[in-house]
Amino acid sequence: PSQRLGTAIHAATLEPALFASKYLRYSRARCACSKADFQARNPGRVIVSDKEWETADNVSRALLAKVIVRNGDEQFTLKDLWNYGQCERVIYWLDEETGLTCKARLDLMAGPVTLDIKSTDDARPAAFKRQCAQLRYDIQAAFYLRARRALEPEMQGHVFIMLAVETEAPYASIAHKAAADRFVKPGDREVSRLLKQFKACRDTFDYPAYDEPAADL
Repeated sequence: PSQRLGTAIHAATLEPALFASKYLRYSRARCACSKADFQARNPGRVIVSDKEWETADNVSRALLAKVIVRNGDEQFTLKDLWNYGQCERVIYWLDEETGLTCKARLDLMAGPVTLDIKSTDDARPAAFKRQCAQLRYDIQAAFYLRARRALEPEMQGHVFIMLAVETEAPYASIAHKAAADRFVKPGDREVSRLLKQFKACRDTFDYPAYDEPAADL
């Protein structure tokens, strides 16, 4: 799915007021002007097609009805977590090892749960696992959990959930829980390595870029 569609899905699901005020749907069939003219008449708005609008709206409806957490006989949908928790929370903290100021913006946090919505072509475990490896979601999970621990050090049992949702009907979704040992810990080691590398680069102003050429031009 396109980044624009993914962002629209996030807004429609987690920030419906923002979605209503920021996004506009454009259809040449209903509008006498071109898309460029329509954008010019609506500065600061995000213009999406009818299909993108309808997809974002339908996906958000499906996601909000999705059961995310089960606790005995109780179950909690994404809508329940949305009502109980905080969405798009920005957290700053100081990394003790490097002294760097870190920043993370979390999709949703509710109790010990940190949840991130992921648009995908295939939400099934095998396919989504490949997407996780390709896009290094383990690093993101570890970094976000560092943010939660910095914000609420007294809270125990933090859980990171990736809510993978398909963007074609019937908008199937699976709430994938990140395993602490197999997923989060390797990501956390990589976070530490990258922070150290970034600090060294910033201190020396020497940023690795391209490999040296093997031959002259």
